Amino acid sequence: MTPAKPLFSYRKFWAHRFGPAPFLPMSRAEMEVLGWDSCDIILVTGDAYIDHPSFGMALVGRLLEAQGFRVGIISQPDWHSAADFKKLGKPNLFFGVTAGNMDSMVNRYTSDRKIRSDDAYTPNGEANKRPDRAVTVYAQRCREAYSQVNVVIGSIEASLRRIAHYDYWSDKVRRSVLPDSKADLLIFGNAERALVELAHRLARGEAINQILHGAAGLEAFARVARNGFEPCRYARAAGQTRRPVCDGAFRYEIGVRDGRWAGGQGRRSPGRAIGGAAGSARAHGGSLAGLRAGQGRPGAVRPRFAYLPS
Repeated sequence: MTPAKPLFSYRKFWAHRFGPAPFLPMSRAEMEVLGWDSCDIILVTGDAYIDHPSFGMALVGRLLEAQGFRVGIISQPDWHSAADFKKLGKPNLFFGVTAGNMDSMVNRYTSDRKIRSDDAYTPNGEANKRPDRAVTVYAQRCREAYSQVNVVIGSIEASLRRIAHYDYWSDKVRRSVLPDSKADLLIFGNAERALVELAHRLARGEAINQILHGAAGLEAFARVARNGFEPCRYARAAGQTRRPVCDGAFRYEIGVRDGRWAGGQGRRSPGRAIGGAAGSARAHGGSLAGLRAGQGRPGAVRPRFAYLPS
């Protein structure tokens, strides 16, 4: 496997000439003080913005700033309309969306499903400053505010809900957060390397579809490894059977946005994401054995991917 590229070996984006901001801007007035006409990346979080590494978005924002990008923060926006999501203008590269340091459902409800009276990540401990399933709600509002802007989701909430999962709060199995949020990309785990790579590739002018699908002629196929789904990619050359293509920077996990995925040779099931159990495989129209054999095939709408740093 190709070794990971050192995190600070990338050539800095041109906006590094502005220098580090005392605080990442949260309004147009603060952007103007810094001399910015726009943000390259806007981070949306359900937590208060405190410029300290114990707050995930502050850490991610400063990491991207160190790569030369202009980063703005939208903290605990009013989710009842898209107005708050427009206050920094349109980001040049993407919206990064997180529920915050905690899953929003755990943050708001006790294990008895009773509403908590305070929120440790909000000024004065004020409750009800974020919606239920905040990643989904925030990402949808970002899409409503600027429909053509890339939307990338992450955080513990997105990571734990990236595949079909049992939801304690509704007592049912829910599909992946990726199609529900209408995001383009889900980055999970310790995703700093993936996020920096994504930002630089978008800054070089690559479309997010190119990043998701790789070189021309590649098709995405899923297979099951012993420890669960471990999708890989295949290239089909003229007159040849398909052969695996490796990418040392990432492992890929298949997700679907507003589309469908078929496993094996069975029927297609709309609006589902790849799961990690036999029941989920059957729900996607193919047997677990068929998926193990690498017989999955893309449905009518192109698949979306979630990146995990190697």
